[in-house]
Amino acid sequence: MPIATFDSVEIRYEIIAHGGPWVAAISSARSPLEDVEVLARSVASYGYRVLVHDRRNCGRSSLMFDTFDPDENVWADDLSRLLDCLGISRAVVVGYSRGARVAVRFALRHPDRTRALLLWGISGVLDR
Repeated sequence: MPIATFDSVEIRYEIIAHGGPWVAAISSARSPLEDVEVLARSVASYGYRVLVHDRRNCGRSSLMFDTFDPDENVWADDLSRLLDCLGISRAVVVGYSRGARVAVRFALRHPDRTRALLLWGISGVLDR
């Protein structure tokens, strides 16, 4: 599994398919990327390239508890940096449950990188 490194953080990721518009799929809670792999493969079958990744402090990516920012902000900014590493300018961001909150934060913090949002099972409170 490839690894992107930035700011001393290692993010493990996978790209499913190799053509078409970019989609970034975000798993729920602190679940690993396998949580959205079935969805990612289904989306890819329609002609999209799908990026799935283990977020910081989730799955096989780095464990780093060095900030007081909410996880959703950290994960949104990490996704933006991951897109930078991969040369992806914009993506449709897909999120389930807590991943939906991360997707919304991503859109608020990085609107120029957000092509569209696909959200379902939104849970919890989304404070700015």
